Amino acid sequence: MAAFALDPVGALRHFEPLGQAVELARLSKHSHRTLVIWGPDYNRRFLMSTKAMTTSGLWSLRSPPSSAQAALRSNHPLKTHGSEHAAFSALIDPYFNRAAIGRRFGEIRSQLVEEIRAWRPGVSDFYRLARRLTERVAFSLLFGEEARDRFAEFGDLLHEHHRNNWRYVAHMLPVNLAGTPYGDALRSAEALRDFIDGWRTEPGSDDPTRSLFGGLATSLRADGCPYSAAGVNGAVAMVSWLSYETMATALNWAVFLLAQHPAIQADLADELAQLGAVEDLDADDLMSAPVLDAVVKESMRLITPVPLLSFRAVGDGDIAGHWYFHGTRIYVAAHLTHRLPDLYPAPDRFRPARWFGLRPTAYEYLPFGAGQRRCPGAWLANTNLKLALAALLSRFRPTPVAGARVDHRYAVVTMPWRGMPIDLAPREAAARRLGDARSGSIFRLFTPEPDRGVRA
Repeated sequence: MAAFALDPVGALRHFEPLGQAVELARLSKHSHRTLVIWGPDYNRRFLMSTKAMTTSGLWSLRSPPSSAQAALRSNHPLKTHGSEHAAFSALIDPYFNRAAIGRRFGEIRSQLVEEIRAWRPGVSDFYRLARRLTERVAFSLLFGEEARDRFAEFGDLLHEHHRNNWRYVAHMLPVNLAGTPYGDALRSAEALRDFIDGWRTEPGSDDPTRSLFGGLATSLRADGCPYSAAGVNGAVAMVSWLSYETMATALNWAVFLLAQHPAIQADLADELAQLGAVEDLDADDLMSAPVLDAVVKESMRLITPVPLLSFRAVGDGDIAGHWYFHGTRIYVAAHLTHRLPDLYPAPDRFRPARWFGLRPTAYEYLPFGAGQRRCPGAWLANTNLKLALAALLSRFRPTPVAGARVDHRYAVVTMPWRGMPIDLAPREAAARRLGDARSGSIFRLFTPEPDRGVRA
């Protein structure tokens, strides 16, 4: 249990021989039970009915009740269930559903092309570039492009607040002094709250046709009451972070895997070149391109954006032969589902070609959840990832940086913890020999095959 608490994704490899569900030993007799499931049938049975479950929050660091950290922690729509969860999902759906993304496809395409055109050849922290890219797309959908001058600062505040909440020392040593991780977390929460407060109270922000602020201000919760100011702040922070960060990490690891597999990258670049200029790409042509679709699916299988779906029971029941009670924590381990060898032979290899004949169910392949808890932004993430790769590979050839270390950390998403250096070589430049860049914990998740192409 201690190993799982410190590095959940790393600890999961020890569960693979144990079947498709396991109960973890308790740290003490007072702690709640913890179940981990990953068999497709268990996934289906559990995720088809989660009315008696709340999703765990993003920012779980405990703090004084009057603090900004406590307000963001407690006013968290993820931690709802039943009618309350359904009401909030209905409020968010119009921003991210397939029809909405289809209507704004041209706008999203233009934003991505404009951002990537501003990138320069050379070594960059690609994770930072990916965050800026996805912040613009996600925040434009939520708040309107006219608020663009706020996007970078808002994204930085969200990113810092999230990282501070996922520092182990902050949880183990809750001392509110300047320079301590705990103190940093409390102050980052204050900065984030103050920024959202200022934005929320700006004239015109309560217009529901312009931004999420207005949508929340004019909506009622499931109990018929309006959202409080703290409730609006918490919802805006949570939706904003999830909307850009899941896309950023998915894009980050897709580019990382393509850099590690230059033969596959070349095959994908060839297919994209045949589609024509990215500025003129048609949505149907892009979304149906077979190699691009296979690369996107395989990258999210191998390094899953959300590797663990975390729930807490608010009622009693049973799953996979295990009883659960109020307070039991249940994890759906998509990371392990995606590595079941009966479904995915050679599961630790990046082999997009497997998807040319593979049609898994929603419970065998679930990078963004499934059932009643499927991420409402899944179609946006898929569209963004394909458009971003098309725009990127039309200009650059991502290449690993020799000697660079790439580590990952579970923090709701599979996050590059200290950035991800990538050399963005011009696309027209000659391909270079792959340097020795296999350093870091991310290589525990897969085995590179640099000379294997898509059709191999």
